[in-house]
Amino acid sequence: MDKNIYTKIDNVLKAEGEYIMKHEKDIKEKLNKMNTLFNLKKIIDNYDDLEGTLKKFFEEKAEKDKFER
Repeated sequence: MDKNIYTKIDNVLKAEGEYIMKHEKDIKEKLNKMNTLFNLKKIIDNYDDLEGTLKKFFEEKAEKDKFER
């Protein structure tokens, strides 16, 4: 992944995490949102390894969606 793109996405995830921790009052909602951010962080951290799998997934999804319309 391009270093500049990684840095921008990482900063957005960090800022959103800080915002959620400070402003989200519902503990279940806070955990759900933080879990989502954690999973997105794992994806960008491992993007180079996942790129082929993601490409294949989205190609198959596009084909499936095309036939369902």
